[in-house]
Amino acid sequence: MMMSPQEIQDLMNKAPKRIEDQEMISTEKKQIIKPVVFPPINIADDQLAVKSTLSHFEDVVLEICAELGQTELKVRAVLELGIDSVIELPRVAGENLDVYVNEELCAQAEVLVINEKLNIRLSKMLHPEIINKQFLEKQHQQETVAK
Repeated sequence: MMMSPQEIQDLMNKAPKRIEDQEMISTEKKQIIKPVVFPPINIADDQLAVKSTLSHFEDVVLEICAELGQTELKVRAVLELGIDSVIELPRVAGENLDVYVNEELCAQAEVLVINEKLNIRLSKMLHPEIINKQFLEKQHQQETVAK
């Protein structure tokens, strides 16, 4: 059944201008329809919940490794190494380093010198899902080798 233009106009005139301000009554079932109001999300509460959940792990020691780069050398080249030997790495000076936590890549960082000591400043973090995927793949490989 099609509505006439006049019926459509009458229906639009009866409709509330803003759903948030008024209740709408369904003409067919006489039900009161109200807009859903969600409480605001408080990120600080979520972070606090995660922190309290992880609180019993705070004293666990993790190995952090910042890697300048990797290269391969033949045994002959390694045997020729001595004091003042230079090993070329594939990274460009100023390029970010890879940062590993317990042998899992998790971030990139830049090198800083503070009070004559080398430090790193994290500049990019891998998404936790990627880190978890790497961990699961490594665990699967270890289980396969163990069999």
